[in-house]
Amino acid sequence: MLDSIQVALSGMVAYQRGLSVISNNVTNMNTVGFRGSNVGFSDLYWRTSNNLPGSDSRPQYVGSGVNASREFLDLHAGDVQGTSSGLDVSLDGNGYLVVQDATGAQRYTRNGHFGLDGDQLVIQGTSIRVLGIDAGGQLSPISVTRQLSAARATSTIKFSGDLSGNDTTFTVNDITVVDKLGGTHKVKVVFTKNTSTSTGTNTTNWDVAAFEGSNQVGSGAVQFIGTVAGPPAEIRLSLSNSQTLDVSLDLFDASGATLGSPPSAGDPNPQPTSTLAVESQDGTATGTLTSVTFDAKGVLQLVYSNGSTVPGPVLALAQVPDESGLIELSDALFEYRGDAPARIRSAGDDLQVRANSLEASNVDLTTEFSSLILMQRGYQAASEVVSTANTLIQQLLDMRSGK
Repeated sequence: MLDSIQVALSGMVAYQRGLSVISNNVTNMNTVGFRGSNVGFSDLYWRTSNNLPGSDSRPQYVGSGVNASREFLDLHAGDVQGTSSGLDVSLDGNGYLVVQDATGAQRYTRNGHFGLDGDQLVIQGTSIRVLGIDAGGQLSPISVTRQLSAARATSTIKFSGDLSGNDTTFTVNDITVVDKLGGTHKVKVVFTKNTSTSTGTNTTNWDVAAFEGSNQVGSGAVQFIGTVAGPPAEIRLSLSNSQTLDVSLDLFDASGATLGSPPSAGDPNPQPTSTLAVESQDGTATGTLTSVTFDAKGVLQLVYSNGSTVPGPVLALAQVPDESGLIELSDALFEYRGDAPARIRSAGDDLQVRANSLEASNVDLTTEFSSLILMQRGYQAASEVVSTANTLIQQLLDMRSGK
C-alpha cells in the first residue's frame, strides 16, 4: 500500500505539472508570437524479482506511476492580425525572425512587433535588436537612419496629349521645376508654331519659350515629322535665385495630329484643339523621412516627404532543420540547440514577410479548457488513491495495535 501512495503521488505531481503548463499557455494567449506547450506523459515501470511461491524466477516489471518531466512545443502558426504600424511584421511560411538579445546571443522569434530605439530596430519595449543581412551577406543589427533624402534637380519633363497643327500657339502652365538645391519653381512653357520652317503636313516646327512669372528664362525648339515628335527640346533655364539648369522637354508620348478644322473666325468662343499637358518631371525636393515599412521580400522601404522611396536593410530570416531543438525563452524568443545549424536566408516565395500585421499566440482556449478538465479530474483521482491507501494503512495499524 505504501507503493500505491508513491504511484498516486507521481500522478499528482504529473497533473500538477500539466496544470502549470496549461496555466502558462492561457496567460500568454495575447502574447505576440507565443507558442504553447504540451506535457508529455509516459508510464514508469521498475524491474523487480518475483519471489511469490510457485512463480518462476524471471524478473517482472511493476508499474510505478507516471513521468511528466518532458514538455513539447506546439509550433503551428497563430492567427495573423492587422495593425497600423509598417514596422509590424508577420511571416507567411515556415521560418523565424533573427534577433540578438542583450547578451549578444542570436535568438529566433515569430514576434514581429518592432519599434525604433534611437536608430536601432528592436522588438517593441525591449532592447532585443532585429538582425538583417548586409551587402556582404553577414548578419548585422538593422539601423534606420533619419537623414534627409537629397534633392534631385529636374532633368526631363515629359509631355503627353496633342499639339495640334491647327493651333498657332499653346501654353502649358504651372510646371514644377526643381533646381539643384532642391528649390521649386513654377514655369510655363509656350509653344509657338513656326510657319516659316514648317513644310506642309510632313514637318511642323515649334518654337519653345519658358517663363518664370513674366520673365523668359529659356528657349528652344521641337519638331514633329508627321505626328511623331523628334528629339527632345534642350533648354537651359536661368531660374531666379538658382544656378542655370539644363532640362529636356520630351514630347515622345505627345502627338502632332491635326484634330479637324480650326475654329471659325466668327466663333464667339473659339476653343484650342491642343491637349498637351505635363505627364511627369523627374526632379524631387529635399525630403524628410515620413514612414518605414517592409515589403514582401523583407526589404525595409524608407518613404520620404518628397515622394522618394529608398530601399533599406534586408530582414534576416532563419529556418531550423530540427524544430525539436528549439527551447522557449522569455519575450517569445527561442534558443536553437539542434544538431544541424539553422539556415539564414532572406524572404522568398516560400517564406514571405507581411507588413502591418502580427502573428498572435497559437493558444486555443477550447483545447486548453478541455485539457484543464482532464488534468483536474486526474489530480482528484490520484488524490483519492492516496486518501484510500492512507485509510487502509490506518486500519492495518489499528488492527495491529488491537484497537
